[in-house]
Amino acid sequence: MSTAISVLGADGTSGVADEFVELPWIVYGEDAVWIPEDPASLRHRFSAENAWFQRGQAQWWCIPGAARLAAFFVPELRVDGRAVAYFGLWETTGDLDANRTLFAAAESWARRRHAAALIGPIDFTTFSRYRLLTGGNATARPFLQEPYNPPSYPGIVRRLGYEELPIRYFTHVLTREHQRRLAERLAPDVARVEGLGYRFERVTPELWMGNLRALHAVCDHVFGEQFAYTPLSYDEFAVACGERFIRRVEPDASVVMWAPDGTLAGFALNYPDWSPLLALDAGDARLRPDDIDHDEHLPLLRARPRMDWLGRTGGILPAHRGHGAMAAMGGVLFGRMVDAGVWNRSVFGVGIVGNGIDHILRGLDVTSRFFALYSKELA
Repeated sequence: MSTAISVLGADGTSGVADEFVELPWIVYGEDAVWIPEDPASLRHRFSAENAWFQRGQAQWWCIPGAARLAAFFVPELRVDGRAVAYFGLWETTGDLDANRTLFAAAESWARRRHAAALIGPIDFTTFSRYRLLTGGNATARPFLQEPYNPPSYPGIVRRLGYEELPIRYFTHVLTREHQRRLAERLAPDVARVEGLGYRFERVTPELWMGNLRALHAVCDHVFGEQFAYTPLSYDEFAVACGERFIRRVEPDASVVMWAPDGTLAGFALNYPDWSPLLALDAGDARLRPDDIDHDEHLPLLRARPRMDWLGRTGGILPAHRGHGAMAAMGGVLFGRMVDAGVWNRSVFGVGIVGNGIDHILRGLDVTSRFFALYSKELA
């Protein structure tokens, strides 16, 4: 790399350069299934208006036309008992020297904050996009917020001294027949859990927004056990998971689970696979992710030859996990989707290999793709 090429960069609240915003278009601009990030949303995230900066710090760097990178640090955050920093929003055309320059800058920035390791990719927090696609043979196009990258990316970070963490993540793709078999297999779990007094209710925007504070607390308990989880304040949660977020959800494929005493025990949120409306091959009709509204845009999916649903997120509070509650929640959802008869496939991602969903799907001949996080010690 020529030394004449300058590195752009700034503090995270100072905005981002056009070259940073444009870099992904150089990488993916000819990729028909790529879902572009929204420039306005990206610029908002790198501004003082982003509530994340009330407790976190960030820096970005860019070598125009070659690579971009950001680093994130929350002083109170601990991973395995240690202060760490994250790297994220990484994209590159593949120039190793350019990447070496940017990662060295991020590592120095993290060391100055006494971070023990740099982990990623994580775009600000695990509520956003994170992980790298490492392989697999799933045939579905990438869905909204699913990690998507050229196959060269894992090799680049390994050459820069990053090691793949032992935890692995998946996307599993299920056929209509898989869904039918699961609905039948899990029906006894549904009957048993409902017999104990648990109740399932479809998720509407009104239900979700009316219980937002309780759902925020559930998220911290359910997801707090996951690696590199970054808690969100209620205000951050309300922005990230508020009304605009919930209007993407498929109500009939989503449930909240009420305990016998009437308290919230868990939830599962599932979506229509909106990717055909968001990717480059949608052409001039392409929508922005923030514009998606279930009631307005589902008819556009129904008009297509195939319509898939996406199992995206959910969990059960620890106090309710001994009753087969996760299996029952899955049984309710698969039963509804089979009864609806309009969903060709279900896509479960991105989950953790070995978690409850992964165990439920064991024994099915599904196609999958896999993802990983990477870490480098900063001694």
